[in-house]
Amino acid sequence: MVLSNVLDFYRDSCERVFAEMAVAAELGSSSASPRLLADRFVAAVKQLGIDLKIPSYVKGLTLKDVDNIATRALNEAHGDSYSILSSPIKYMLDTGYPTARYMDHSQCAAIVEVLVDPSTMKASL
Repeated sequence: MVLSNVLDFYRDSCERVFAEMAVAAELGSSSASPRLLADRFVAAVKQLGIDLKIPSYVKGLTLKDVDNIATRALNEAHGDSYSILSSPIKYMLDTGYPTARYMDHSQCAAIVEVLVDPSTMKASL
């Protein structure tokens, strides 16, 4: 649901890799600028979501949920899901995800916020 938004976030850090994937997906030739190819790759992923009719929001998700979801997502991504006291083995094995760039809470929350159910927005006004 948010893959194209996440790819947008990483576009500058991963431009070369995204450009290579665009060439592999026949979205352009290797002679095109890496920025153009990266843009095409992200746009193609976004279009794929539309073509597959992947929902653009989570039914019932409210703005109140965004902070908690962003916090939990960052804990998982950064390897902070387990306490050493409650689960020493899981704590040692929880290394997070290797990424080209880490998000802060506000950046993650902005991505999660796109999933908010529009009907809950009207109800909170």
